[in-house]
Amino acid sequence: WDVRDGWMSESGICLWHGVRCWPNGEHDDRYDGNNRVISLNLAANHVRGPIPEEVWTILTELRHLDLSENSLTGEISWRVGSMIHMEDLRLGTNMIGGTIPPEIGDMVQLKDLYLEDLALNGPLPTSLGQCTKLRHLGLYQNYINETIPDTFSGLVHLESLYLDLNDLTGEIPDYLLGGLPALTDLRLSENRFTGIIPDVPDKVDPQDPPPSLEFLYLDHNDLTGDIPVTFQDLVHLKELHLYKNGLTGELPPELGDLTDLTHLFLDHNVLTGDIPDDWSTMTNMQELFLHSNDLEGTLPEAVLGAMTDLRLLKVGDNSLYGPVPEVLSSLVELEQVWLQDNVFHGPLPDLTDLHKLQSLMIYDNGITGKVSAGTCDLVQYYALVEFSADCGGSAPEVECECCTACPQLEAEVAV
Repeated sequence: WDVRDGWMSESGICLWHGVRCWPNGEHDDRYDGNNRVISLNLAANHVRGPIPEEVWTILTELRHLDLSENSLTGEISWRVGSMIHMEDLRLGTNMIGGTIPPEIGDMVQLKDLYLEDLALNGPLPTSLGQCTKLRHLGLYQNYINETIPDTFSGLVHLESLYLDLNDLTGEIPDYLLGGLPALTDLRLSENRFTGIIPDVPDKVDPQDPPPSLEFLYLDHNDLTGDIPVTFQDLVHLKELHLYKNGLTGELPPELGDLTDLTHLFLDHNVLTGDIPDDWSTMTNMQELFLHSNDLEGTLPEAVLGAMTDLRLLKVGDNSLYGPVPEVLSSLVELEQVWLQDNVFHGPLPDLTDLHKLQSLMIYDNGITGKVSAGTCDLVQYYALVEFSADCGGSAPEVECECCTACPQLEAEVAV
């Protein structure tokens, strides 16, 4: 270990590094001696080897156990169920494998459980549904498989559920999208979920508050079908990640009701239709990713003009057409603008005031004319390090003295 002050010495165990005990003394102000241990924290301390069985059989008064970020091996003992007072268990970022023992459901006082970044496999124990006081459940970056148990629908105090980076399958349970009243953060990315995204459940009582969800990560799965119109009920949503699925249909205008939304990632799907004018109500948007779809229509001036905090705009690899919106020149927070592989035409607006712009991709379009001196100043004096346009070949469409890449020219040289 790195820090082991007091361990295996004549000092009382309550003075050992990482150990806390119940107060001991007439005025509850002494924590020394050998009183009952309630907390053991050896996180990030280069502890190696399996977790000793004595942790589960002797320290039965433990409320908090944090052994995360070490080099622990072996499996989680079935004796973990004897820790009936445990409220906070953290074993993440170790080399622990095996399955999650069903006895973990006997820890009914548990509020925070983090078993992330391990080598756990097998299904999620249905018994976890007995831990109804759970607030935070982090099991991400393992090899957990099969489906999410129906028993999780009883976790009414759950605030965050991190199951991303696993091998979970089946359909996403609808209760996760509004049936757990305290849930604000749901992350199911990079699994193997299939089927359609479920609708947000109807309220049992019309007077009930809307779902609490603020962060919804469903990207990198095999989801199909439309984006549910009922997402308009997730009025507290700040981030929506649906990219890299097989979603189809049009962009729902109803998403415009999500006025708190700051990050919308719908790229790498098969979405069609126009960008809805109703999205002009998304005034807090910071990152909008719609690239690599089959979208058509124009890039609406009213929508972009309302997104005054926009930093990243990626709409490349679609079939968008029309002029590049003049309003781009007023979005001074922009850092990346990707318009490539579309059918935009006409000149590029003067982007003189976009001093934070780092990446500008406008190639493989019908954009023509001369790039303004003010836009070129962004390369020479400010942050623009990546500027790619149709500026190459024997008859360049864009006259650009400051572009960092001309794909047409590079293609001709390659031939």
